[in-house]
Amino acid sequence: MEFQLVSNVAERETIVVDDSMTLEEVRGLIAAVLGTSEDNSVTLTYNGKNLVDDSTVFTELISVIDGDKTVTQRKLFCHVGKGKAKDVSLESLRANLPSKESVAADESAKRSQAKMMEPMVDMMVRNPQYLQMMLRQQPDLKETMEKSPEVARMLQDPETLKDLIMSQIDPDRGREMSTTLRSQLAQLDAIPGGRMMLERYTHDLGDTNADINLPKTKDDLYCVPEEDARPNPNQETNTAALQNPWATPSASASANRPTAGGGFPPVDASMLSAAMSLFAPQTASNPTANPFLSGGNGGASLKERFASQLSILKDMGFEDERLCLSLLERYNGDVEAVVDHFAQMD
Repeated sequence: MEFQLVSNVAERETIVVDDSMTLEEVRGLIAAVLGTSEDNSVTLTYNGKNLVDDSTVFTELISVIDGDKTVTQRKLFCHVGKGKAKDVSLESLRANLPSKESVAADESAKRSQAKMMEPMVDMMVRNPQYLQMMLRQQPDLKETMEKSPEVARMLQDPETLKDLIMSQIDPDRGREMSTTLRSQLAQLDAIPGGRMMLERYTHDLGDTNADINLPKTKDDLYCVPEEDARPNPNQETNTAALQNPWATPSASASANRPTAGGGFPPVDASMLSAAMSLFAPQTASNPTANPFLSGGNGGASLKERFASQLSILKDMGFEDERLCLSLLERYNGDVEAVVDHFAQMD
């Protein structure tokens, strides 16, 4: 029986199938004609029907599909997919992982690089033109600073900018900042008005991103949404006095806060949490929007930071680059932890 073979990897070919050949034998014939390997997934379709039973005689299967129709030219459609992922054991994956010594050496190299870059970062953040350049690249951030004086005060502080940038370069500072941020978010309810302040920051950011390309009119300045003009019945009234973000900290409070050389400048925990949450939605949808992660501003993108680990994961068969980068960021480049995560998902 003669068929015209139509595939996605080669020109049309004409093949002749013997009446006694099974579907599995026909697959082997097609693989020889197209030059595909056994690792490729091959899907055969005839008259809109997928041919899946390899043990069936091929001509009998075609006769059932044709029925009583008189067919002058038969077309067999073949789709060749990518190579099948090889099943590998968890032990073999662990064997390909970098050793703890190499991971420690990699982190040590990053610490050395951070020490070398720290004077340059310190000089850069003390240059007023750096903030202006950052605001020119991100007009939505500039609008947020105009709406929120607390955020503007933080970003205009050179030590805050330095800590944010160095946390992306130095792995120790990155872990320290992540731990501090989680602790502050956990204690946000203990600060009078802290959660409302955070919601206001994120709400303003959402409005900025949604309406950044819409024209503004004078009426928009005096238009108040109905839901904002009335109290929320689902929330309790906060009768405690809000902290004054512009007040000079007392001597006792300053003594309990980190100094300029080792951590955050003296700011409220709610303000720091709100400022960090301000950058998170932007970088999740657009990594280039974060000036602290872009290569032009002294940092490195996730793909550049975890290039070697990402290559190892791809060699192991994990092709989802976005998921791999997300897990590498979560586990701070620990490939073994990422592999364990994939194993638990399976």
